[in-house]
Amino acid sequence: MYVNTHMGPDKSYSLLEALSSVKWSEPWLVALATSHAASLFLILLTRRFRAFQCILLLLFALVCACSPWINSWAAENYRYFATQQYFDEGGFFISLILSLPIVINCIIIVVGWFCHAFDLMRQVARVKFKRGVRDDKKTK
Repeated sequence: MYVNTHMGPDKSYSLLEALSSVKWSEPWLVALATSHAASLFLILLTRRFRAFQCILLLLFALVCACSPWINSWAAENYRYFATQQYFDEGGFFISLILSLPIVINCIIIVVGWFCHAFDLMRQVARVKFKRGVRDDKKTK
C-alpha cells in the first residue's frame, strides 16, 4: 500500500481505507505498537519523577523531529522489514503510526505537569490561608 496524499480531484482518499489495507500483524508494526504502549506505561509509572519525564519529553520530541528522515529511510528500505510500501513522500503513514502516538504521550506528560502545578498552587494557597488565620488570631 503506497499512500498517495497528492491525489487529484478524480480520486477519493479515505483514512479508513488506508488503515484497513495495513497488515497490522507485521512484526515491525507490532513492535512499534508495543513500544508506544511501553512508553505510555513508563509515563504513568514515572509520573512523580518530573526530571525523568522531561528527558522522555525531549526524547519524544527528537523522534518526532526526525520522522521525515525516518520516513525517507523507511521508504527506501521497506523491503528489509515490511511486506508493503507504506511510506509516502508526504509522511502521512509515519505521522499516523509514529508521530501521533508520541504526541499523545507528550500531551499526557504535559497534562500531568499542569495537574502537579495546580496541586502545588492549591497547597500554597492553603498554607497562606492558614497563616493568615493564625496572624488574625494573634492581632486580636
